[in-house]
Amino acid sequence: MMLRLFSAAPCALLLGSLLAAPAIAEDLADTEVSSLPAAGSLTEEALDTPTLSVISIADNVHVALGHGRTTMAMIEGPEGLVIIDTLSSEEAANRVLTAFRNISDRPVAAVILTHLHRDHSGGLPAVAAHNVPVYSRAASVTSDGDDSSNTFPHESTADSEDSAPQAQIPSRQPIRGRHPVTVAGLELELVAAHGDDDQQLWLWYPHKGVLFSGDAFYTSFPAIHALQEPVKEARDWLATLDAMLEQSPHFLVSSHGYPIIGQEQSLTALKQYRDTIALLLDEALDGIEQGMGPEDLVAAIKLPPELAGQPFLNERYARLAWAIRAIYADQRGWFDGNPSSLATLPPAELSARIAELAGGPDVLLENGLLALDNGDYGWAAQLADHLLNLAPDHAAARHMKADALVGLAEQTTTLPERDFYLKAARQLRQSTGE
Repeated sequence: MMLRLFSAAPCALLLGSLLAAPAIAEDLADTEVSSLPAAGSLTEEALDTPTLSVISIADNVHVALGHGRTTMAMIEGPEGLVIIDTLSSEEAANRVLTAFRNISDRPVAAVILTHLHRDHSGGLPAVAAHNVPVYSRAASVTSDGDDSSNTFPHESTADSEDSAPQAQIPSRQPIRGRHPVTVAGLELELVAAHGDDDQQLWLWYPHKGVLFSGDAFYTSFPAIHALQEPVKEARDWLATLDAMLEQSPHFLVSSHGYPIIGQEQSLTALKQYRDTIALLLDEALDGIEQGMGPEDLVAAIKLPPELAGQPFLNERYARLAWAIRAIYADQRGWFDGNPSSLATLPPAELSARIAELAGGPDVLLENGLLALDNGDYGWAAQLADHLLNLAPDHAAARHMKADALVGLAEQTTTLPERDFYLKAARQLRQSTGE
């Protein structure tokens, strides 16, 4: 079996052990592309590709990357094409369909949505034209441009100009449990699951040993808690990963990041992902039973080196600390165990007393500006908060906080965190007339 790469970029990387036969790379414009590198050479920086690539991991399974960080996949069947996920916009989906047409001119026979986040379903109208059946967990699919439910909110605008509401498209059959389907002459299994939300499904293609994981496995630390989202049930996520491990896939296709090639490599990645969630849950629950508060847990719980060094466990979309705090909140609610938390002062009163201790609001501002100069952006933002609690229209404090948030955005590698910083900074600057 050979692995092919169709790309507008000069190279692409794959995680895992490549097949024994040399990889063949072909460019869409017949330009030579370098061979794929050896096992283990995928770096954290290489998890993204800036231009469209189509990786052929089997003779009839192809994965498109290069539009934000979401993949769109195609399985060629004897009677047509099955598309898995549709990116964030019709424009992006159409670009990938054009690339897929360099491989096959068969009609699209079905679309499978692993879940309904905008970055996976926004291009559906472009792909599911002419009454093409759609399989998902939902009875109907509406791509409404609402970014609030995305685990990866930065994705929603990365490649999309068309954010207008889309028509509702009926699903062929809402998936419940494990659901075998025959479509386009292919025998597939759709499995309802839990991942970074409770409306996931994953796809198993047994004939080629390909597992499409949706967002139950992706190239980031698992988002047990995404910002402004409900806490995910970690035990359900573990059960999903256990079910995937039982398939012993030879290819693991994530909705975010490059495919993993090889049975041993796919199983290792799934097991390490599962072990990370299990370890985090066990240690957090043990610490809670010992009376530890959320910040004590954050300081104490670390991943072992064999897990922390994995590129698919980087904190690109979620953080270990967020997951720990979320597990604590899920188990114990808002109370952190500190009696002082039962009698906190209102924010304005607390800030007034802090200012009085410091020597007045001008001293807070002076120290905040000094913190900005020293690159201590978190402290500068907190001092700005005290000033804004005292005077919400304090223009200098708004400027200081905006500058601090931009600094924090430049420091973080966690993309949703960066998105929140930059959006808030933009709002603060707009409010001061910038």
